[in-house]
Parts: sequence; C-alpha cells; structure tokens
Amino acid sequence: MTERKVEAYLGEYASGKSEVALNRALDLARQGEKVTLVDMDLVEPCYCVRGVKSMLASRGVDVVGLATDESDGIDETGETYSEEAKEVLERDGNIIFDVGYGARGVNLLMNHIRYIENDPALKLIMVLNTKRQITKDVDAIIEYANRFWRVDGILSNTHMEGDTTPEIMLEGLAITKEAATRLNIPVVGIGVSQRLFENNQAFIDKLDGLTIHWLRDWMPKSI
Repeated sequence: MTERKVEAYLGEYASGKSEVALNRALDLARQGEKVTLVDMDLVEPCYCVRGVKSMLASRGVDVVGLATDESDGIDETGETYSEEAKEVLERDGNIIFDVGYGARGVNLLMNHIRYIENDPALKLIMVLNTKRQITKDVDAIIEYANRFWRVDGILSNTHMEGDTTPEIMLEGLAITKEAATRLNIPVVGIGVSQRLFENNQAFIDKLDGLTIHWLRDWMPKSI
C-alpha cells in the first residue's frame, strides 16, 4: 500500500463534501487500498453516506457512522458517539472522514476521534462551493475559513447540481484560488461531475493540470 492517508473533508451544508469524501474513498478502494469512511454528518442523517453503506461495502469501503441508532450514547458535548468511530485511527489502511456542519463538525472530529490531533498524516480539506451564500466570494471564504481550527487544503467544488456549466466551475475556481492565496492555503483539486464533463476535453484543458476529483452521483441514492 502507498503511504497511509488520513483525510477529513470539511464544509458547510450543500458544499458537496459528502460526495467528495465518498468518491475519494471509492477511488482508493478501486486502487486496491484498504479504506474506512467515517460518516460524521450532523445535519441531515437521512442524506449522508450511511444511506449507501451497503453499496460502499460491496466496493471495498468500510463505513463507520455516528448515527443515533448505532451510537453508544451521548457525550459531554451533547453529541452522539460510538466507540468504533472513536478508535478508528487504530485501524489499518486509509481513513476518510466526512465532516459536516462547518466548524462545529471539526470540533466534533477533534473531540471524538482519539489521537487525531497528533496524527502526522491528517489533512483537513475544505470543500468550497461559491454558489452557496456563506462562501460566495473571496471575503466570505476568508471569514469562513478563519473559523476552523486548521485547514490544510482547499478543494474547489462550485456547482449547481444538474445546471452546472464549465463557466460556473471556472468562475468558482478563480474565486477559490484568490481566497486560497490570501489565506496561504493550497488549492488541492477540483470536484467535477463525471457524468457531465468527463468527455469535455476543452474544459479539462482549462484546469491547467489541477488535480481532478471525478465525482459520480452517489449521494442522491442515499435517500
């Protein structure tokens, strides 16, 4: 196996971070790597990766969740927890976290997951959609990012679901890059719908070699 990856995908409601985290886990599994996907979505328990758990398992991804019906109780912060999630960093292989609800979700991550603060492999990756009000422009992104304990990278994921165009994504990428420069945080990639744009070479060329996270539409199946 390649070097162990511990990646937490952060973002506000409707940023697309669950789709990004899920597809990242599936990509690693397709490469023959062992991977656990930890579902820490606090906002919509009916629209999260737990809803496609059986699909993920059939493709080599183990899912650990914090769903109420799977939890071991309520901790001192008032959140549900599970011992399985708490000890997840003791597992072999790659660990991918889907962390919902902005800075509050990151606080949950840091409070619940044992040893995570000192894990040298940990990368906190913020997923940004500039078509959401809270991250609509450079100043808004900077204000938002400064709420977090730490951000190691930014992934541009500007979309409007089926109405997404290359122009929308490129405009969002430009805004994201400017904000990232001012924050001194690298842009580590861009989320792109495989269904809409896999064969659009003209658009791909405009990304100038930026890492593409191809996204298959799995999350709508979680409902």
